[in-house]
Amino acid sequence: MLIISRVTVGYLYGILGSCLTVLVFNFFFTIPYYTLHAIQAGYPITFVIMLLVALITSALTVGIKTQVRLAVEREHRTEVLYEINKKLLASRDLEETIELINTYMVKIFGRSAIVYRQDPGDHHSENFLQSPLDGDASFLMSESERAVAHWVFMNKKCARIP
Repeated sequence: MLIISRVTVGYLYGILGSCLTVLVFNFFFTIPYYTLHAIQAGYPITFVIMLLVALITSALTVGIKTQVRLAVEREHRTEVLYEINKKLLASRDLEETIELINTYMVKIFGRSAIVYRQDPGDHHSENFLQSPLDGDASFLMSESERAVAHWVFMNKKCARIP
């Protein structure tokens, strides 16, 4: 049961495995052998307890796997933030700082990013970096995107997609 929960993803396989183990136990280890009949009075209670234990074990295993995955993600983010902190402390000018911020935004979020040093209306104030995970992010350089960024800059408000 633990192997099924460890190898598979989600609760469905654990539930199916739990039911299957109870049926296999009934078929091979209870009298009459090689049937799915439970003659003695204690068998149904034993089957219910076995099923509950298997389900709880499966649920706990799935929960632990989820927690491990989240812990690895948090550890990776913390490592990247520590690395950013060290490099930002060593950066000497605004251009290098912006390049570092843009690089790590792409690294952390896995998306292309554009950073404007000044008013986005000025075409020479942008720093664009394409993420290898994005197909084509050239739309970030379009006039409509620049206009939205300019509006945000001028109004000091978030732009929301309707």
